[in-house]
Amino acid sequence: FSSTAARLPERGQAAAAAPSRCSRLRAAARFLEAPPLASRGGRLPSAPMLSDEFDADFGGGTAAAGQSSTASSVTIRIARTEEQISALMQRFTVYVIEVSDFGRSSEVSHRYSDFEALHRSLLMDCPSLRLPPLPPKGVDGSDAAVVASRKVELEKILRAMLHNPEVLMEKQLHLWKFLNLPNPAVIASRFVMVPGSRGGTSKSLSKLTEPRYKDDVYRLGHSSVVDLLLEGARELRTAGEADAGHGGHWARQQGGRTALCQLLAGALGASDTARARLLEADLFSHLLAIVERNPDALDDARLALNVVVSREADRLPAVVADFLRRGGLSQLAVLAQQPRCQEFVAKLLWLSWDAPVRAPFSQPRGSGLTLLQSLMRSQTPACALLGAVLLGGMVANGDFDAEPAHRAEALRKVAVNLSGAEASIDPQFAKTLCGSNATITRLAGMLDDRELAPIILGLLCAAKPPPAKLGRIAGNLAAIVGDRSGPHNEETRARAAELLL
Repeated sequence: FSSTAARLPERGQAAAAAPSRCSRLRAAARFLEAPPLASRGGRLPSAPMLSDEFDADFGGGTAAAGQSSTASSVTIRIARTEEQISALMQRFTVYVIEVSDFGRSSEVSHRYSDFEALHRSLLMDCPSLRLPPLPPKGVDGSDAAVVASRKVELEKILRAMLHNPEVLMEKQLHLWKFLNLPNPAVIASRFVMVPGSRGGTSKSLSKLTEPRYKDDVYRLGHSSVVDLLLEGARELRTAGEADAGHGGHWARQQGGRTALCQLLAGALGASDTARARLLEADLFSHLLAIVERNPDALDDARLALNVVVSREADRLPAVVADFLRRGGLSQLAVLAQQPRCQEFVAKLLWLSWDAPVRAPFSQPRGSGLTLLQSLMRSQTPACALLGAVLLGGMVANGDFDAEPAHRAEALRKVAVNLSGAEASIDPQFAKTLCGSNATITRLAGMLDDRELAPIILGLLCAAKPPPAKLGRIAGNLAAIVGDRSGPHNEETRARAAELLL
């Protein structure tokens, strides 16, 4: 987009000099990168503007854009007034406006004539707009009583503007530049405060998840945005296939699901508070229910779920266990029947395979064991291997010790699935198998089991994890090699020695 600025009329210019039709069309296709009006006491620093790729193709709005929300994403108040002296030694009053931009505060100063120019420009560009009238002119603007009265009235006018969809969506960005707010604030505010714009603003707003906008993504973690994202997830969860991409709720519109998941990923990463709120609202279940309806949605859902996995890290087992307690096991069982989703299910379980997560899977003839069997029968080799590793983890941790026959059968299945595992040479499989400290610890625990150790060592010899990963279990390997009088045979010790080397 062009960086040409479309400014409010400067003091002394004719307000009626409306932008040309061409300039209006250009403005509708971009966010302008001009700073807002400066106070006469000196120009304010420009608000940071995004690069040309930050799209604003949702266009301008009118009353048809819908009623504005009462969500406090952007709020204003005139905090105080200050008397200043111009270069010509003339006294004048500025009104200091405190602006809260999705929880972060800043200040911008304007004098009465700036408010007058803003008011006039909005009425000129939005003919149907109705705004409160300005305080009367032609009085002593430095008189304390006049200043106090104007302060109250001007704040009322700004609030009226901030809650008017036509003002929020107009193409010249008059109010936004007056408040010194950057493009991300404009888009996020329109998304929250103008419901009818969300189909377009959601797609533009999703670009905040890109690394170059790391200083602006905090807005996605604001409660007003999080609430709307949860609403969108619930809407998609209940939407039928016939509803997708056919208007209605913004999340159901064409591209809405992808935008929603991108925004959820941004919100999950924006702050611990936002992530906790989303997880408490059962976001895991909402996303997987969307995938249940349409397995092709998995790639979109992963955008958000991957953030949970990476940010929660050590807490992931607790998060997944909570999801399972809320009925998530049945959801995973359904997904495990979908070839496209099987590997995702296996990876999620392996990354969180601690006792609270394993518990629902140890019931004889329960849905948990049925799920693991579905994974081990998968036509995706890496998924079948991970399914066997999951079952091996249960054996190593004594989950079947109360039923020796069940333990023996589980051990047999693990041995069958992991013997001659050619797929284990895939680097991606090795990355999943040893990808975190927690998974390495689980493998170490399996090496302590006499019957499992040779199977797992064979798998590791084939997978060839990076030396840095093997280094974390070097002690376990050395113990196997050095304990000649222990339960391990020569072949098992040789495999352990190979890994040490």
